[in-house]
Amino acid sequence: MTCRQPRQLMALLCCFSVSSIPVAADVKGVEVGPVLEEVVVTAQKRVQNLFDVPVSVTALSADDIDRLFATTVEDYAAYVPGLNFTSLGGPGQGRLTLRGLSAMGVSASVATYIDEMNVTPSSMYGGGNALMVDLFPYDIERIEVVRGPQGTLYGGNALGGLLKYVTRRPSLDAFSAHFGGDARFVAHGDDPGYGVRGHVNAVAIPGELGVTASGFYQKSPGYIDNANTGKDDVNKASQQGGRLAVLWQPDDRSSVYLSALTQDVEIEDLNVAWYGFYDSSKPVVGELDSLFSLPQTRDRTLDYVSAIVEVDLGWGDLTSVTSYSSVDSESIWDYTPSTGAFIPLFTGGAVTEGLAPLYLDNTNERFTQELRLASYGESRFDWIVGAYYVDERTEQYTDLKLHTLDGAEIPGIKPVYLLALESDYEEFAVFGTGTLHVNERLDVVAGIRWTDNEEVFEQTSDGVTLPNEIYNVGRSSESVATYMLSTPYHVNDDLMVYARYATGYRPGGPNAALPGVPAQADADNLDSYELGVKTNFFNRRATVEVAAFHSDWSDIQTNVRRQDGIGYVINSDSAEVDGLEFTLSALASAALRVDINFAYTDAKFSANSPALGAVEGDSLPEVPKWQGAVTVAYEYKLWGKYVGTLGGGWRYLGSQPVYNPNVLVGQSEVESYELLDLYAGIAGDRWKLNLFAKNVLDDAAQLSNQREIDTVRAMPLFTAAGIARPLSIGLSVDFQI
Repeated sequence: MTCRQPRQLMALLCCFSVSSIPVAADVKGVEVGPVLEEVVVTAQKRVQNLFDVPVSVTALSADDIDRLFATTVEDYAAYVPGLNFTSLGGPGQGRLTLRGLSAMGVSASVATYIDEMNVTPSSMYGGGNALMVDLFPYDIERIEVVRGPQGTLYGGNALGGLLKYVTRRPSLDAFSAHFGGDARFVAHGDDPGYGVRGHVNAVAIPGELGVTASGFYQKSPGYIDNANTGKDDVNKASQQGGRLAVLWQPDDRSSVYLSALTQDVEIEDLNVAWYGFYDSSKPVVGELDSLFSLPQTRDRTLDYVSAIVEVDLGWGDLTSVTSYSSVDSESIWDYTPSTGAFIPLFTGGAVTEGLAPLYLDNTNERFTQELRLASYGESRFDWIVGAYYVDERTEQYTDLKLHTLDGAEIPGIKPVYLLALESDYEEFAVFGTGTLHVNERLDVVAGIRWTDNEEVFEQTSDGVTLPNEIYNVGRSSESVATYMLSTPYHVNDDLMVYARYATGYRPGGPNAALPGVPAQADADNLDSYELGVKTNFFNRRATVEVAAFHSDWSDIQTNVRRQDGIGYVINSDSAEVDGLEFTLSALASAALRVDINFAYTDAKFSANSPALGAVEGDSLPEVPKWQGAVTVAYEYKLWGKYVGTLGGGWRYLGSQPVYNPNVLVGQSEVESYELLDLYAGIAGDRWKLNLFAKNVLDDAAQLSNQREIDTVRAMPLFTAAGIARPLSIGLSVDFQI
């Protein structure tokens, strides 16, 4: 049920403070009162004050994440203007849309980084549009969301922008340790969720060598009931992982930062309920009930290793970033509703009903190397030049089988569809940016990146829909150039305006060699134009950021599906996106902070798209026209050294269209929703205790939906809707040593 009281909820205000609240600032000996804390980001591959960056950036600090009690990207995405998360069933199962650029193909349209490491699959077979890197946000210093195409500095897949996890580096000065845990109960669920976490920093050589180790385990309670099998709370999930980091600074001119991170996500079933085919607001059984025949499990292991070497050459900074990542995903999909009708057809009626599980295994391994040289940023002309290399291998195995009701394979029948694919993707790029400081107020920034990539693949396809087994070896290659031009102008110390032009792209790649399927999809391209304003006022007790943009998107990669359920990627037509983003952060007092943001995005096809059944003027999928959030944090002294906190957050996402890959299904819609989160806490010198409530009004909000049909008889069935976590109440405690 969609919440219907947005106006009343606005009065409640809400959640986290985007930074800590300094008590006072002293300027030339004059007490001027509290000011907003300076935020530092690395969006332009330099350490810069957020206010000075001529790009639209949101930075969530570790304190912000703690106040949100965030365990997945679903918990914080709606608090970032222009960012939309489409859930596909649980942690790590979903995709991001930023500035109206939805991932309609099989590659991500938002790039993801961990520190300097690009962890976004480049290959179309890497699962980038459905298997995002969703780090458990512990041992994180901040999360940066950079809006607008970042193709010049960050390369492919950064069409809409960038999500960057910045990890906490080891301290070289003192030992420290943090430990914590939480417990939470979810409405409509029987079992509680809980989590434990720990972080230790040790100094091996004071001022020179430090080591950090951290680990966590988080169990998320289930709330979806399966009315077909009679099992309750089927969508339980767990996340566990750890991180080891070493920082070595042999002198004041060089450093080596080594980091190894692992995370395992296990999902017992998806957070998907059944709703009406034509009216997706009406549940088939109950708001939190499904009728699937099989548990749709997910098991995903992520391993990342990186080495960052930084050397001060005396006239510039040399940085080397070497990384290796491995992501292994195993999943089971229940295709019984859509494909089960094949069973009596292929058995001649000997078996009248059964199960149709689809097994999908995907392994993606990436090696990356970046070398870049940057000027100090202190001369009239500053620059960055670099080279980047990727070697990526993807192995994918898809097997759609037909089973009896007890799970046994039906003898004598080939799989409905079987695909075994191995892909090797290689990329080389060179890039550079330059900044001319025309005078004290005006800068001109320009950049270019040239990329060459090649993908070689071999595959075996078989199944009852094909006359014979098909074996194919193929190759795709392309060269792409991206550009950037920006003119930031500092009107005074508290006001900056900028204009920015930038381009972006997603790499193309080969399709499965099947009848009627194009051999490859080419890169799609984006041209973006942006005007922005950043200003401080009230003695820096408040900041406002406004950005207006227009984007032209051409040769859009689009995922489509044949009537037999087999999917592939094409280059469809073009689209235009116009948008406006607004962010206000203000200290009403030394103890009270308010943050307000909203985004308006008008994303439309500028030509007909027959593959999706869309016509010129139709809205792009998974793009809400309106979204916004209001957050409040109030901090007050209780007694002695004890401090109390109160806060909350309200977030709203407007309705968004959905174009299903099978054009027979047509367009559906995810209804608008709004969620309210509240918290209260108390903290001492070395501990803090928090009580939190998420989705206070217990709204069964749909984060995604997709219409399903019987592909054998072309009959409508139901809408599979991803449902947000219901009302959750929990207690969190943390200790510091």
